[in-house]
Parts: sequence; C-alpha cells; structure tokens
Amino acid sequence: RIPGDLAGVPGVLDGTGDGWQFVPDDAARSLTAGPFRSALAQVAEGARQVLWMGKNNILDVAGVLEDTQRMWDAAPDPAQDTLVLGQWPTPDDPVGSATAEAVTAVNEEQQRRYGDHFLDLAGLLTSEDGLRCPPLAPLRLLEQGATQEALAQRIVPAGLRAPDDIHLNGWGNLAGSGAMVGRMGEGGG
Repeated sequence: RIPGDLAGVPGVLDGTGDGWQFVPDDAARSLTAGPFRSALAQVAEGARQVLWMGKNNILDVAGVLEDTQRMWDAAPDPAQDTLVLGQWPTPDDPVGSATAEAVTAVNEEQQRRYGDHFLDLAGLLTSEDGLRCPPLAPLRLLEQGATQEALAQRIVPAGLRAPDDIHLNGWGNLAGSGAMVGRMGEGGG
C-alpha cells in the first residue's frame, strides 16, 4: 500500500490483492487517467532507514557497495538516521567459496564506510558470543554438534535459518531485531 495521488486525487495505491488498484481517500471523488505520484517521501520524512540489500547479487561486490551507498546518500542526514545491515553467510557461502569472499568484502567495506552505522549480522550469528545473546541463549545452540559444524564453516547455524537456508527463521530475525533495537538505542543509525 503506497500513499500518493492519482492525477491530483489523494489516496492509496493498493497492491495487496491480485493486481494494483487506486483507492481514493474520498470515495465520492471521480478518477481520471493520469500519473500516480507517491507520497512516501513525505510520509517517511524524519524517519530512520535500515538498509539491508545486496545478497541476491553479492558476487558483484562493487555493485552492492554502490547500490547501498546510493541509498545512504538519498537520506537527508544519513549519519543520523541510517543503519546498514551486513550480510550473513548461508550454507551456499562456506569458507573458501567465492560468495563467502564476496560477503566478507562487502561487510568489511561497509564496516569501514559506515562505522557505528553498520551492524555486523555475520558476526552476531556466527560467533559464540553472538549465539549467547539474550534472545538466543535459551536455544543453547553452542551445545549442538550441527552448530559447531556451521561455525567451523563460518555460516549461520541451521537453528537460525529458515527451511530454504537463505533466509533467517524467527529466532534469527529475533536476534537481528534485538541487535538493531540495541544499536538504535545507543544513538547509532
């Protein structure tokens, strides 16, 4: 759902059904053909942004860095309102693979560029300290042999991955969300 106007008529462009439909704020207003103009910039004014992008094209390290930088630069005051999330390694990104090297290169450069406005999800989800964080402590992941095998490959343990192995499950997202909230509470991003 995207707020905006269609040929000057305010409303919402709704794509939650089978297609897109413009729903005017005032149902009595008649619509005419014309351009749709998004109001998201006004709606988001003063809001913070979280940038988490580039995993689908991670082998294009320069492109991922450029895309993220463009989004960073688009914010009115990125040093005050932007947090960049790092990539995390999946089973497709084991130690020594081209994708593991690309994930590392992207994360290292983003850490360098964004400093306190970079959140290292790989470090959180593939380290013993990270796996002991409060949201994950009850899982006792470090006591599981599969976790130790994953850490040896420097990939996120299965207990934090969705069945497709390329997304985080609820626990992985809980750990990431907790880290984001903590970082934002510290004044970064």
